[in-house]
Amino acid sequence: MKGKFFLYMLVVLVASAGCNLTVNVVDNPPPSPTRSQPIVEHPTNKPATSTPLPVAIQPTSQPTSAPTCTPRTDWPLYTVVTGDTLGKVAVRSGTSTAALIQANCLTNANLISVGQSLRVPRQPLPPTVVPPTAVPNPTVQQLGSIGISLYLGGDAGNFALPGGASETITWDGGPADAVRTDFFQRANNGTLTLISTDTNSTDGWSTTWLTPIGFNGELTAIATRLDGSIVNPAFKPSVSVLDPNAQSNAITLSTYLRLEGEMVILAPNQPEIISWKAAPLTATRIDFTFSPGDHSASRALGSVTPALGGTSITATFAAGDFGVLSAEAFLRNGTHLYFAKPITISAVAPAETTPEATAAQ
Repeated sequence: MKGKFFLYMLVVLVASAGCNLTVNVVDNPPPSPTRSQPIVEHPTNKPATSTPLPVAIQPTSQPTSAPTCTPRTDWPLYTVVTGDTLGKVAVRSGTSTAALIQANCLTNANLISVGQSLRVPRQPLPPTVVPPTAVPNPTVQQLGSIGISLYLGGDAGNFALPGGASETITWDGGPADAVRTDFFQRANNGTLTLISTDTNSTDGWSTTWLTPIGFNGELTAIATRLDGSIVNPAFKPSVSVLDPNAQSNAITLSTYLRLEGEMVILAPNQPEIISWKAAPLTATRIDFTFSPGDHSASRALGSVTPALGGTSITATFAAGDFGVLSAEAFLRNGTHLYFAKPITISAVAPAETTPEATAAQ
């Protein structure tokens, strides 16, 4: 009996051991073969190294100068304001970025700061000031008028100017409290070109303009006050710049026998009315001259005053006279204003004329 009981207990123990073995297998399964996965290393998991990371170098507020460069001193100083870039300053001061870099010995064109002084060829417009537009701005004050010193003729605000002449442009009645005035030429196609800038109001706002042949448009200006407000002229003249060598500027004769190319054949000993229809009306004296073709001394034919209605003289030429007729306009102080386009004349003897020769207007 004891032997059966012992055998029974042995069976129970073996069964219990089997149950515990099954549980252990489920809780701790053996590793199963899997596909190899790439190992991803995260920066945060890397151990710190002894070499420090590079630190970004902060740019200084002022650019450094090239060690072998000398800044220009013949240009005025401009103080950089908010919104400026070197390119914008270059455009507004009538030069290039490269010229400003060289003039100021800059090593980095991108590093300019508010309050920095730059050498510029002329003081630029403030960034907020826009050149005058074709349509008047009702918020912009309009004062005075633009005047010109020399013109060939004018009517209702339209003036004909001699090409290649030095023209003085003034702003009569302009704002005395402005700190600068910029003068512009605006072509009929809308192109606006800066003529020059005047920063001295003690002698009035004015500039000198070398008239470009063929220009057609208007002359205008913009004045800037210290508070940034702007003023435009109330009157802006329309101008046409004529070619001094154009036929319209040439001397004309009342009668002649015929034309041989560009030479005018005259009858000798016959009074000729010599006119310069395009003579500048602002001249105080016009001199007419005959210069012989043999290079002998020139002969003064006479002088007239356009302001008194004189643009013509009467002269007579002897048979065989050959040379050039010219005319020149002067101011009261003797300053030369303008030349007429000269013409070549030849006075022929009566035997050289033909019955077909006729007078022409």
